[in-house]
Amino acid sequence: MNKKFLMFHEIIFSENENTGWNLDTNGKYSISIDVFNSFVEKFKNNFEYTFDDGGLSNLKAAKILEKFGIKGYFFIPTFFIGKPGFLKTSDIKIMSKNHYLFPHSHNHNMKNSNFEYLL
Repeated sequence: MNKKFLMFHEIIFSENENTGWNLDTNGKYSISIDVFNSFVEKFKNNFEYTFDDGGLSNLKAAKILEKFGIKGYFFIPTFFIGKPGFLKTSDIKIMSKNHYLFPHSHNHNMKNSNFEYLL
């Protein structure tokens, strides 16, 4: 069976929460924790859940998924580890016990996002 993927960035309690890029983007890539809970309760493990950018809220998302026995995929830019609003090394160690964690570039520089530099 082929599963589909749901991709998230920040799972927030409030609009002014300092997690990942939530404040810098005015919540453009954030959803409420209630909406995220609804997704997981409805779809359970029928989807793969992925998370970009290593915001602190990824730790909350990981704990919610664990309640349902689901392993999430977390993509973390290494430069931001330990910075305000981002996961700490200790958070990553905790998450690595039950989830899949991968690097997501070093500093998330989007300057070369069109990949022309490879030509």
